[in-house]
Amino acid sequence: MALLSHGLTILGHGNPVQESSIVELKTIKEEIPFRAKRIQWGKHYPQVYFSQTQHLFVATHHQGLFHTVTKGRICDAGNVALTVGTKLGKLHDALKTIQEMVIETGLEGRLSLVSRNGELEAVERKDRSSCLPEDLLLRFFSREDVVN
Repeated sequence: MALLSHGLTILGHGNPVQESSIVELKTIKEEIPFRAKRIQWGKHYPQVYFSQTQHLFVATHHQGLFHTVTKGRICDAGNVALTVGTKLGKLHDALKTIQEMVIETGLEGRLSLVSRNGELEAVERKDRSSCLPEDLLLRFFSREDVVN
């Protein structure tokens, strides 16, 4: 069990499960009760994309009373997957590039993301001090690396 500085407790229990057994569960409130619902993939696709969860269950309630659970799979997203997925793919590529730059600069490197004329740039800072609190750095590095 690990207690993090922001009060979140992580319990290391359970057994590994197949990814095909994992579902993302969303709840939504509806104003007009008991209407048949289809999953609005435009709202939910980004979260499912990043979690890489194949199954989405959307539980619908009216005034706190749950009445419908709609089940879907990410492959059901159709055109939303094409349009939103393309944009998210570009974000994925940008994050991958940033990750590679961070790895290349190593423990001593200090990068900042800066917007110049609407373009995102990664620039190396001359100041070697970290902008992150120590408890966040310790998630990625040993105490010896953070202190030195």
